[in-house]
Amino acid sequence: MVAAAGVHRLKFWTVDPTVVVQRLLIDTGGLEPTYLGPGESRWVG
Repeated sequence: MVAAAGVHRLKFWTVDPTVVVQRLLIDTGGLEPTYLGPGESRWVG
């Protein structure tokens, strides 16, 4: 849970070299429940 708006940092550490992160889902509110999760977003940086 995030207490306030602003810039936040998410860190990952490799504990096991055989583990792969396939999807990272961050719900910022308004996400409808589904078994498949939301569709892929088009983030333009």
